[in-house]
Amino acid sequence: MKINIGSRTKIDVAKMLFCKSEANYTRVFLNDGSVVLTSTNLGKIEERLGKTSYLVRPNRSFLINIKYASFLGGSETILLKTGEEIKVSRRRKALIIRHFENI
Repeated sequence: MKINIGSRTKIDVAKMLFCKSEANYTRVFLNDGSVVLTSTNLGKIEERLGKTSYLVRPNRSFLINIKYASFLGGSETILLKTGEEIKVSRRRKALIIRHFENI
């Protein structure tokens, strides 16, 4: 499935590692190592994804593909394939745990 993330840019959802919010912009990191900068905010991208079960938002700044991540339960942190650690917000922790259990 491809989604429109910018004016004319479409990205295959399965290739997305994570998206990082930067004010009114979003950086989309792909599994081939490339990064796409778009002026579409993270909330709009999440809205366009709909109910994609393997893409979750652990906090206000990130949208991650849980197929490329592991949850470190004791520290309430998600470790991405790239080595980056992302904190899980307190209110979204239960949702994140459910998503990782269903993989």
